[in-house]
Amino acid sequence: MSITNDYKIPSKMNLLKILILLIFSVKVAVGQWATYNTNHTRHTNSGSVVIGSPSYSAVPAEKLEVFGNVRVTFTSIGTGNLFLGGGLLHVNHAGNNFSLRLNNTDRLTVMNSNGFVGINTTSPVDQLHVNGNLRANQIRSENGVFSAEMSSNLVLQTNGGSRLTILHSNGFVGINTTTPTTNLEVNGSLKTSSASINSTLPAGYRFSVGGKVIAEEVVVKLQSNWPDYVFEQDYRLRSLEEVASFIKQNKHLPEMPSLKEVEENGISIGKMNALLLKKIEELTLYILELKAEISYLKRDNKYLK
Repeated sequence: MSITNDYKIPSKMNLLKILILLIFSVKVAVGQWATYNTNHTRHTNSGSVVIGSPSYSAVPAEKLEVFGNVRVTFTSIGTGNLFLGGGLLHVNHAGNNFSLRLNNTDRLTVMNSNGFVGINTTSPVDQLHVNGNLRANQIRSENGVFSAEMSSNLVLQTNGGSRLTILHSNGFVGINTTTPTTNLEVNGSLKTSSASINSTLPAGYRFSVGGKVIAEEVVVKLQSNWPDYVFEQDYRLRSLEEVASFIKQNKHLPEMPSLKEVEENGISIGKMNALLLKKIEELTLYILELKAEISYLKRDNKYLK
């Protein structure tokens, strides 16, 4: 058998085609696989990369898939950043939590089981658990509830001083005191537009107490005139006959409230004191008139004798 008859030498065109095919195959093979010891790295034609795959045929599920741990070492100042184009960092693992570590210490932990987030704690027990102080310009509560679960008092501080304290043992509230001895204790002045104690505040009133009131001193300042006008020259003093007729008909002094009015409306301390003073001043005038009449009668009687 001759070489000429059994094997034909390819033409130049066919050799060129074979060479191009071999070059393309080598480029594809190099682009698809690069093997280093027992760790496998694969770069697919679609632009995806798989690192550390246990199988040569593994197809990456994302643009970059790594089987194993990833460590990024920054050797120059100003390059210590990890950028995510879409702002999404997705850790999909069935058992492990997500942790951010600084200086070989877990600073932030997201629990895999419930999504609880812990700062400076690896075992958060609530949606956000901060093991340390928390600083914020403003804190809002959607349901208006702030709860201190531990057996300690709830304290609000400003400028380094305790301004409001709620005792955990009995709920006593102290303002400017950390040891309130009653339901509400204010160490200082208290200002309010109206107040009601054990009662319903009637319309037109500022203060209402359903019970007894005791005080060392009560000062009432009237907005009306004090009844010194009784001693003015132009003041008309009722005659005793008029007073007697009024008492006989109404069963109380003129201008004074009746028993029914007091039962229905109570009495105003300031107004009542002013009325009592007015009656005392009128009574004084009656006494002075009677004294003058008695003196006049005594003088006439002396002359008659």
